[in-house]
Amino acid sequence: MASHHSPLASSVFAATIVATCAALVGVGVAAEPGKEGRVLPSLVKQTLWKYACDLPSNDWDVDCTANSDPNKCTWKHGNGEGFEPKDDAIIHRTVSSGFIWSMLSPTNTELTLGTYPDDSEESTATFLFRLVSGLELTLPDVDGQPFRLNPAAIAWAERELVPAPGERFCGEKHTAQELYDRGFKQSTRAFTLALADLAKSGTLKKVNLARLTKERGERRGGYWNTCRAFATANKKTYDQSTLADACFFWLRRGASSALPELAIFTAHVLEKYDPTFYATHAKSFAKAAGAAPVAVKKLP
Repeated sequence: MASHHSPLASSVFAATIVATCAALVGVGVAAEPGKEGRVLPSLVKQTLWKYACDLPSNDWDVDCTANSDPNKCTWKHGNGEGFEPKDDAIIHRTVSSGFIWSMLSPTNTELTLGTYPDDSEESTATFLFRLVSGLELTLPDVDGQPFRLNPAAIAWAERELVPAPGERFCGEKHTAQELYDRGFKQSTRAFTLALADLAKSGTLKKVNLARLTKERGERRGGYWNTCRAFATANKKTYDQSTLADACFFWLRRGASSALPELAIFTAHVLEKYDPTFYATHAKSFAKAAGAAPVAVKKLP
């Protein structure tokens, strides 16, 4: 049975990336980044993309440790081990119901509410982002004020970290587009459908964080019913529980005011890797970002 890599929970993975990037930043990247962040040399990008190949789930049905088929396990993890990627609903559900739910929302208000966990994974990721980009991921926090991602940081991530679809990825035989199609396409579409549904209904406006957190924990209430109804209506398109988690993900972003930047980022990635599907939902992204559809492309 093939094993599943969980790099977000792996201190070894995090330490490897931090050490590698620290060395590369020291020798290859400008020490004083501008307002738009550091321009990463090709070597740095290639190193980051190499370890990004630890992110996809492995196919449960392919055991690459005993594989003799030359057409199987041609994808490569960061350590060179072969694997077969799979857009696994179980893995995405596990991540989205925990780490993704709480990530990127550490306001003082939430700390007071006791809803934001001490997440070492997020601390490592935030440190790594600052180290490589030269930018703060979030804007300064003020008591009682909505949390906001740094638009310059999100623009930097899209510019420097998202590879072109044709870029060689996870081995010489594959591209970033192939990896997206095999490992992330359906789950990204599920998250897009959730955003579209919430944007259309207007539910994303003035989301109450305390109520949202309470209802998610108790598995009942208005927000809970909204997400379960959406998931049930669309269960033929993707895993039902993952659809519900996607719905809660966007509500959580609405509660923390991190919605516009992440909606724009997701729209740009989807437009690059899944343009036809993006075109169908462009208005939903624009509505979530608070801009006209044509303006989404112009926003950082």
